[in-house]
Amino acid sequence: MGLRLPRPEVVPILPDLGGQPDGTSHFRLIVPEASPRLGAFVVESEVEDLKLAEALSLRADSARRVEQLRARIVSSARFQEGEEPAEDAAALLAEVGEVLGEYETLIRRINRTNAAAQIGSEGTLTDALARRDALRLRHSVVTAAADAATGQSKSGYVRQLRSELKMLSALPVAELRGQADELARELRELDVRIQRSNWEVELLD
Repeated sequence: MGLRLPRPEVVPILPDLGGQPDGTSHFRLIVPEASPRLGAFVVESEVEDLKLAEALSLRADSARRVEQLRARIVSSARFQEGEEPAEDAAALLAEVGEVLGEYETLIRRINRTNAAAQIGSEGTLTDALARRDALRLRHSVVTAAADAATGQSKSGYVRQLRSELKMLSALPVAELRGQADELARELRELDVRIQRSNWEVELLD
């Protein structure tokens, strides 16, 4: 093992993201330097133990890197005769392939971890994530229904024979608002439990 430092300082080495045969991956460790004149320096090391939250952050970084490389590849794929391309598109394609390889590995490990990690009465992290997605959709639907019933939403078909006709609500607005508040509370509490677990659970191989 290489140098161990505070986990929030672990960032992936890009573009060199090749996984190792023993399951470890290369990362850059940003090491704060005590001397203000030197600032911070970068140490390359191998990191085996990662928290799930760190893997999620690395996955997001890899996705952003892929999008950046995609834009550079597109802009360098053609060039005017007699001029040199701004960048080597073939090299960029090879680079994005390496990043995507690490991205896929992270997703596989994250999915395995979510399926195995327990999070109280919600079951596994996978179960909790499914519950959170459903709560978000349910809250969105209930809120939209309440808004539409009060006339705040302009979507949908409205039959109006004469302008003086009074529009009536077909749904109990107050009850829907109460349901939306309860769903929002449940969603917040579940999200807190998920985020806490992300920093407690070790990423599986």
